[in-house]
Amino acid sequence: MSEVKSLMLTKLADSLLNADDASLMQLEPATRARSKELGLPSSHECFVIPYFDLSGNPTDFFRARYVVDTRKGFDKMAGRKALRYAQPADTVTELYLPPFDVDWADVASDPSIPLIITEGELKAACATKFGHPTIGLGGVWSFQSNKNEMPLLPMFDEFNWQERIVYICYDSDAATNPNVVAAELRLSDRLLDLGAEVRIVRLQPEGDAKVGLDDFLVLHGPAKLSEMLDNAEPYAGSEILHKLNERVLYVRNPGLIWDHVEKMRMTPANFCAHAFSDWTYVEYRETKTGTSTTEISGALKWLKWPARAVVSKLRYAPGEDRVTEDCCLNVWTGWGLEEPKQGAIGEWQRLMDHIFGGDGSARLWFERWCAYPLQHPGVKMHTAAAIWGPVHGSGKTLIGHTLMRIYGTNSAEIKDSDLDDERNEWAENKQFILADDITSRGDRRYMRRLMTMITQKSLRLNPKYVPSYSIADVINYLFTSNDPDALFMDDQDRRFFVHEVVAGLFQRHTEYVAWMKSDAGAAALWYYMLDMDLGAFDPHSPAPSTAGKESMIELGKSDLGSWVLELRQNPDRVLQKAGGKGDLFSAAELHTFFDPAGTKRASTNALARELKRAGFIVAGGNDDTKVKRADGSTVRVYAVRNAELWKSAPWAKACEHYVSNRPSEKGPAKKTKF
Repeated sequence: MSEVKSLMLTKLADSLLNADDASLMQLEPATRARSKELGLPSSHECFVIPYFDLSGNPTDFFRARYVVDTRKGFDKMAGRKALRYAQPADTVTELYLPPFDVDWADVASDPSIPLIITEGELKAACATKFGHPTIGLGGVWSFQSNKNEMPLLPMFDEFNWQERIVYICYDSDAATNPNVVAAELRLSDRLLDLGAEVRIVRLQPEGDAKVGLDDFLVLHGPAKLSEMLDNAEPYAGSEILHKLNERVLYVRNPGLIWDHVEKMRMTPANFCAHAFSDWTYVEYRETKTGTSTTEISGALKWLKWPARAVVSKLRYAPGEDRVTEDCCLNVWTGWGLEEPKQGAIGEWQRLMDHIFGGDGSARLWFERWCAYPLQHPGVKMHTAAAIWGPVHGSGKTLIGHTLMRIYGTNSAEIKDSDLDDERNEWAENKQFILADDITSRGDRRYMRRLMTMITQKSLRLNPKYVPSYSIADVINYLFTSNDPDALFMDDQDRRFFVHEVVAGLFQRHTEYVAWMKSDAGAAALWYYMLDMDLGAFDPHSPAPSTAGKESMIELGKSDLGSWVLELRQNPDRVLQKAGGKGDLFSAAELHTFFDPAGTKRASTNALARELKRAGFIVAGGNDDTKVKRADGSTVRVYAVRNAELWKSAPWAKACEHYVSNRPSEKGPAKKTKF
């Protein structure tokens, strides 16, 4: 119990409250066993916050504030917010009246006394302690009870609201959270109906940190709060601006408007001229001859309004709130399913059996590749998976379609034509891409583009009708193909995992699709992926080598590349056939071995590049080191055999070896640096 009390006092200190305040508030530390007795939804360590009536007597209602992390399983893995406050089931929330040096009965009857309404008992207690009577709500919507058909809680009827100044003061992120703005507006409208003069107070964040009413008092003190309340703008007359805050927000970079309802972006010009041109209000002005009226554009007024909802930029942050802690608009749209649920995954297992056969190591790596970004939302892996097989209907794309059920709108299937579109809208707000039948077309530059897509950290998006902008790239790619040479890879490739499907037609296609399309089936696979042991899987480590990858590398090579690969794998056979002697050869010499008749189009420089790609080293380990012949010419030589020996051997020995195997060379070879 002492440990729970200590955690409680630590939490209270954040709100400028101490042990004496805890005694006044009649707070009760509660163990796991006690929280279970109280009927709380989560049996974790907490402290109980009793509520009071106008006379200062405790009512039957209470809430609890947890002091430990209540998350477990998927909630913790996915980074969901921990449950911080709770109340017993089937109880109706009340208004929290902090029991400090305030006669709440007098306050309720005297409308000349301003009131603050905020979210949270501790914030209300902090403000009341420092001279500002404040009503606490259990949540931003806790002024009402939809379940009990109460537009306002009964305790509101105990206050005289006529011409009373009421400040609604939620956290600093309120303006950018449409749910919070909606709650503000409903409460404001209902207080206006009761005759109150409502003013909405906008707290400013402290850097990237959210600020609540208690945080503001910690940072600035009671006098600054009084000043801010005096300058708060009346809600009456500015309703349309507040309602626009509920609907839209402004993104500074790249300078656009986001519509929460339509989930769309627009330029400020279109916002005013088209999309919200009908959001107008009438402004009345007294003149010498009477009252004039002017129709004002609400959209244009909102753009210039200091209290408009503003974020710094767009972010794509899977699992985080709509507005992130660093005040960015999170355009992630949520998972494709409501939640993972344990269930039957026999169809998935049968598909994996069909795709991978007896290759258990490849299957394990691939399933972990699928599971990792689900267990770590927002991770950008440095590898892509490619599944190919010549048979149509072997089940390759079913894998991607199944994962897309989990990712929902955060995934897409693309074709070659999508990559050719400079607008690249297919990549917007995506975590997972199924690239079906996309090939490198035998084009090295195109292949480099694919490789860049796999590992790049940021993505420049160029959608229609709005300015282009950069955003974090968290897309992971699954490639499928029917072609054995779909990808044009170097021997040293680190990015691609390639598996060849040797089985034929997947016979359970109909049964599998029915399972995949059912929410129960997809949710069961999601659960399976989240529960998977990832072992030592590293999202940034090279993809493992497979027989399918080696075959695709070889088939994707040009004649020159294939010859260099054979030279690397079987140097003795190639050199014996060409009559080459020794271990060291120049690119020109090797070119004559490749093209003795001089009929092929590949140049010596092209051969040198292939040698480098294949991992051949220059003798001496330095590309700038050359041999100077007796006639003054220089030559760079490659270690075709015994590479490790010639990488570190004395240069004189390399020179001697090279010259001794070329009787036509006259005079000693010399080492030079250029």
